[in-house]
Amino acid sequence: MPSQCVKSVLVLVIVLSFLSILSAYDYEVLRFEDETQDDKIWKVSKFRVKKIEPGIYGVSGQFELLQTLGKKSKILVKFFYNTNGVGMWTLLPGQIGPEFGCDFLNDGYKRYLPGLPEASNFPKVGDDYYCPLQKGLYKMDTYSVNTTRVTSFVKPGFYKIQVTMDSDSGDTSVMNVYSKVARK
Repeated sequence: MPSQCVKSVLVLVIVLSFLSILSAYDYEVLRFEDETQDDKIWKVSKFRVKKIEPGIYGVSGQFELLQTLGKKSKILVKFFYNTNGVGMWTLLPGQIGPEFGCDFLNDGYKRYLPGLPEASNFPKVGDDYYCPLQKGLYKMDTYSVNTTRVTSFVKPGFYKIQVTMDSDSGDTSVMNVYSKVARK
């Protein structure tokens, strides 16, 4: 469903902005990993984050949606923390979902990522209910994320964001984004 794929990329952008809220911190995306060996939902590639100016980051990359995602697709995002990046990861409170992708596309996507369509070929969602998200190649070119508000719960260490997507067909994909936050 559009919401699923868009949701996973949107969640990634939201997560990147969440983790990079730092005028007092440096943020670095270490790697992206697909847990699913034979992925039938997406192929993620060429993602990068670069600092544009203090507190402002540009997110670029692309992913190919291999099947249309409709009303039955679901997404779940979990956040993990580790002080040194090895060993056991601690599940943090405050996961996103599981929720239906089209619901996110028509609510959270519009509310939290209003400028994404201008920096990408992601759909512009208006007042009409938007669903499904068609399969195809989706690209983001320097989507600007403002991270100047520092919150009290971000601390130095390693973070893992795990995005699980279930498609209408029953296929499941899991992607992990690993990042590091350090004091300047």
